[in-house]
Amino acid sequence: MIKINNQELRLLAEKYNSDGKQAMYVYLREEYGIHNPTCIFKRMKKHPELGYHPETDRFLFDENSAESEDKVFMTIDELCASNKKVKESPVEQQPDKSKEMEKLIQELIGDRLLEISRYISINSISKTMIIDKTSLTRDGYQVTTH
Repeated sequence: MIKINNQELRLLAEKYNSDGKQAMYVYLREEYGIHNPTCIFKRMKKHPELGYHPETDRFLFDENSAESEDKVFMTIDELCASNKKVKESPVEQQPDKSKEMEKLIQELIGDRLLEISRYISINSISKTMIIDKTSLTRDGYQVTTH
């Protein structure tokens, strides 16, 4: 069984676009000895780099895709070009401070509600509020009614 690599699939796609499907099938039978070239064509249609479009019946592959396989890492020039300093505006820093302040306020409110929930329970169905006055006074709080 002959394995056709990605480079050869690209050449087959070019042959398909220029000469047609039957010419590509004949080429696969003669050059590679493949008796059932439809499986290769199905593989080509599923290949992401070749980009088969059934509306136009063409492979519209990206010209830079072969180069992008070789360029896994950035070059020194690309790394140095992105080394420009970006000035931060003071307007952008203010929302960060306000977000931090909001977070602090939420935590403080949550702490107070947690403290209150230790002494007070509310039943909204019966419209009653139960206050544990002995625990409040024992922990140093004073109860004042209006």
